[in-house]
Amino acid sequence: MSKLKIINFSSNGGIKQFTDHLLKNCFDDIEIINSNKLKEIFFYIKSNKENTTFLFTNNNLKIYLCLLFIKFDSILILHDHILRNNSNIRERLLHYFVFKNINKFKKVIIHDNDENLLKKYANIKYLKMPYHNTLKEINNIEKIHLLFFGRIEKYKNLDILIKSFKNEEINNKFNLIIAGKGFINEDMQEIIKKTNITVINQFIDDRLRDILIDWSHYFILPYDSITQTGIVDLAGSYEKPSIVSNIAGFKSYNSKIFKNILNINNQESFNNDLLEIYDDFFINY
Repeated sequence: MSKLKIINFSSNGGIKQFTDHLLKNCFDDIEIINSNKLKEIFFYIKSNKENTTFLFTNNNLKIYLCLLFIKFDSILILHDHILRNNSNIRERLLHYFVFKNINKFKKVIIHDNDENLLKKYANIKYLKMPYHNTLKEINNIEKIHLLFFGRIEKYKNLDILIKSFKNEEINNKFNLIIAGKGFINEDMQEIIKKTNITVINQFIDDRLRDILIDWSHYFILPYDSITQTGIVDLAGSYEKPSIVSNIAGFKSYNSKIFKNILNINNQESFNNDLLEIYDDFFINY
């Protein structure tokens, strides 16, 4: 019987949650590699391909690079089996390669009961995503509290955070306090009036700081540039995790378990990352 080894490309977000669920609830003794490095993945497959089935927790171009040179048994969990609207080049390539190589997988697992696809490919199987409906059972908290702390400066990129609350789902799932002195333009103030955002536009003394940090679940730093900051260290001293932007200045925190990453390259990516952090809260917080 083949051994099962899991290859997980994702270090955070919904896919990482799914992998954690597999390990906690589905397997007693399983080997997993968490990596997005092609060389490491390639040699892991090559050295273990005899009597092993590899489970890929999500679709990734590195799978198809390995398939060019190695023959191995595999199962793919395909979270997005159809192209979304306005798909980017990477998503289109992944969609092309998975169906170009569909017969090379022992199984391809999808989360939508797509009858046409299930009839067309014998190795495609439907399984419902198991944990997404258990959030309220895990924790009674309905809204996550975000704290933007410190003087309001342009480089701190507050606009993208405020605009994210125009998204109804984010506004229903998060509360945000902006605590610090500085200028907020009229457009952002109009959004603030209609959303779950509170602004304390003043110098924050130690007593108020302690109250705000005790209220918060996360510090959030959507900065678009940085030279240095003590906010993440402040959060750590209070045992609070931080949500930081995907800029080079925060790379030193990338290996830390107390951080989460927001893609500030566009509003949609930012919103999606924030919603994934919401889901992750109920599993890993």
